[in-house]
Amino acid sequence: MAIGGVIINVVLNYILIRSNGVEGAALATLITQSVTALVQIIVAYRIFKFKFSINYYSSLIGLLAGLLIGYFLLIQFSGLENQLIIPYFLAGVILAFLLGIFKIQDLKTILTKND
Repeated sequence: MAIGGVIINVVLNYILIRSNGVEGAALATLITQSVTALVQIIVAYRIFKFKFSINYYSSLIGLLAGLLIGYFLLIQFSGLENQLIIPYFLAGVILAFLLGIFKIQDLKTILTKND
């Protein structure tokens, strides 16, 4: 699996760096990491017989899509990408609560746990 990730990364870097420079390298790494993570999830699911919750993973995909869309809109219309990182992070946390990825009870448990 690691060799496959290396091959994907090298090929994508070769293609994307030529056309997009440093941003191409970042995009190649993002794609490689995403593909490798997806393959690892599939392998773990098959080996350990994890239960697959379509609602949970749909919510995660919704969170990721919302954050990506928000990021691109933020850059496009404000130009203040670095100045708004904390409000953007908080918006991501709120979105995670709204999508049900985080639950208030889980947060209470974490905050009150005494180890």
